[in-house]
Formats: sequence, structure tokens, C-alpha cells
Amino acid sequence: KYGGRVVYSNFEDLEAAFAKDELYPADLKQAVADALNGLLEPIRQQLDNPEFNELKHLAYPETVKLDKLRNEAQAANRAADPSRLDIRVGRIVSIEKHPNADSLYVQKVDIGSGESRTVVSGLVNFIPKDELQERKIALLCNLKPQNIRGIVSQGMMLAASRQDPKTIEPLDPPSDCDVGEKIYTVGFDHDTCGEPDKEINPKKKLLENILADLKISDDLTAVYKESKHPFSTKYGPVKVKSLAGGSIG
Repeated sequence: KYGGRVVYSNFEDLEAAFAKDELYPADLKQAVADALNGLLEPIRQQLDNPEFNELKHLAYPETVKLDKLRNEAQAANRAADPSRLDIRVGRIVSIEKHPNADSLYVQKVDIGSGESRTVVSGLVNFIPKDELQERKIALLCNLKPQNIRGIVSQGMMLAASRQDPKTIEPLDPPSDCDVGEKIYTVGFDHDTCGEPDKEINPKKKLLENILADLKISDDLTAVYKESKHPFSTKYGPVKVKSLAGGSIG
């Protein structure tokens, strides 16, 4: 009632304080809330996974619509900057030619936590299979899945490119990075700008506008607009071996 902090070491003293009107129910409200949240937080973390979210949407279909409306409303008020992208370190664990397209690879990419993605890329004419097998890459993970010649692609491997002659080189995260580690843009970190979009529709202009401002700096670092906004990880920046001045896509 009067503010301050009082600690009781046993229930009897607490009960006596209530009896003497030295303590009121409202005085305990925040303490009880903090204690309950502390108990519930491990459960919330355990349930914060794609499998549970899918079950939740099956049990409560209306939440799918509400989540979509909420995400669209939030996205409409955000700038088109790289904080909207969910980019993670992936590792190519298998790679084969697309059965229906000679110029395409079908890659299985490990993105950590037991999750893998199928990714279709048009690199057959530019990079040999053995240079991609087991390679760590920068994978855009929140792109809307696309059916490419009969195979659903669940992400986009980011790469630098340059014309005359046409040359492509995948972005290289630092070798010490763990698979699944998030790649962020300095100056546009998620704590400040917000979490990445749940899903980006490639048919809309958002991704196109962001990619237009991604490039390779003179020191071979992947950057957004200028060198003070590099793609980075806890082990350092994301780079390429060549292609200074190249675009990223």
C-alpha cells in the first residue's frame, strides 16, 4: 500500500501481516505476476516452435487469419530495410541436378535445430557441385515457398553477381559460424528495428527494393547501401572472395 519492498521468509509471518492490515492483496500483485511468468516462461519457450504453431492453427483456425492480419498491419508500418529479412547460416548437405531443368540445382540445406530446407538455385552453369557440397551459405529463410519446375523451394541462397562475363559467387559467412546462426545488418539489427517478416511474397516489391540496395564493397564485404552497414555475425562480416562492386540476389 505504501510502496517499498518487504521480504517474508515464511508463510506464517505473511499471514500475520495480512491479519494486522499491514499488507494488502494488491501489494502482492506484481510479485505474484513475476513468479507466475517465471514459471511459465520455460513452457512458452518450449512451445515456441513451428510444430506447435501448426497444431495451434489446426485447433483454432481463426488464429491463422488473425496472425496474418496482425503481421500485415505491422509490415505496412515498417520501412523496406534488411531487418525485414530472416537470413541464417546454412550448410549444403546434398546437391543434385534438378530432374526437370538442366540449369538448376536442388540443394538440401541444414539450418540448425534439426531443420533442413529444400532450395532450388540456378547455379549449374556457374558453380560446380563439389564447390557447393558442405559449403556454409547465407540463406534467406522467410521467402514464401515457390514451386520451381515441380519442386518446392523453401528459401534463397544469397550470392554476389557481376555481368560481362556473367559471374556468380555465394556469400561466405565466417567459417566459425554455427549452422542456424542469424545474419544481421549493422545499423538495422532486429532488437532495434523489429523481427523479420514471417513471410515475404517475392511477387511484391519489398524484396526487390531491399535487394536493389545490397552490394559488395571494395573490401569484398556484403553491405546494405554503404560500408557502414555490413552483413555480420558474432564472428565477423559476411564476405566473398571476389566480385567487388557486384550486386547481391
